[in-house]
Amino acid sequence: MNTLAFNTVYGYIIVVVVIIAICLICWFVRKRFKIGTYTKEEEKNMKSNLDLLLKEEDVVEGKDYEDEV
Repeated sequence: MNTLAFNTVYGYIIVVVVIIAICLICWFVRKRFKIGTYTKEEEKNMKSNLDLLLKEEDVVEGKDYEDEV
């Protein structure tokens, strides 16, 4: 009876360790090969494009921007 309990506990520990190992490997691969990251130039272009979009959305011809209460 005790060996079954120990095997179950060891099974849970092994699963947790494997999940943590997979997370660390994924983190290392993303960091090493810069997957999912942007260069400084790309970030700057994205910010400037966002600013342009916001400016375009701010002014819609003929629309009254006063708050309606």
